[in-house]
Amino acid sequence: MTAVEEKIGVVTGYLDRIGVAVIRLTDGDLQVGDQIRIAGRTTELTQAVESLQLEHQAVEQTRRGSEVAVKVRDPVRRHRSFASTMGEVDTRADGSRSTWRPE
Repeated sequence: MTAVEEKIGVVTGYLDRIGVAVIRLTDGDLQVGDQIRIAGRTTELTQAVESLQLEHQAVEQTRRGSEVAVKVRDPVRRHRSFASTMGEVDTRADGSRSTWRPE
């Protein structure tokens, strides 16, 4: 089984003094506890969402179209792809695939 990633947004800024990435959710939703990956030419960060803010208020989840702040371990750069791990894909012996998504 391998993890399935879905692009859900893009990094629009990074606040280095507090270690927060500003993310525009263009293609999906996000909630505390989701596994995320931020990737680019020089950036590779994978972690769980531990802190999520919308309009300076802590929230548990956000919807597509929002611009949110996510606490990150390492610095990230603008315009980097932001993806969420959606579960695992099981490739069966006959070549078909099934996707398991956590509830």
